[in-house]
Amino acid sequence: MHGGVPRAYRLGLDLGSNSIGWFMVMLDTTESRRKPVSLGPGGVRVFPDGRDPQSGSSNAVDRRTARGMRRRRDRLLARQKALMAALIEHGLMPKEEYQRKALEALDPYSFVQQPSMNHCRRIISDAPSSI
Repeated sequence: MHGGVPRAYRLGLDLGSNSIGWFMVMLDTTESRRKPVSLGPGGVRVFPDGRDPQSGSSNAVDRRTARGMRRRRDRLLARQKALMAALIEHGLMPKEEYQRKALEALDPYSFVQQPSMNHCRRIISDAPSSI
């Protein structure tokens, strides 16, 4: 490989899940079909496997958990937005934001009509007797 004339070679790669290996094979250039004649430089690089050596847990657990929480929150907000758009479209909620905010301050139970005692007596007296 040293000198002015470049030599023909073949590069072999071994790609693993946490390593890469390589090796060069020098080829004979005198024949029409190149044949290997010698071995060149080679080596291997081993990467850390992405786990904590003491606990054995993945280093990506915290990132994966946070990503899942973000996606869950984003889906919730999208559902709430779609529901509000449907309520506005069908006239069940006001179109203006300030009007919707004013509704939030109201007590929903104040709109429920409480039956009077006379109404309850009438319902009880009209009911068929089971005795």
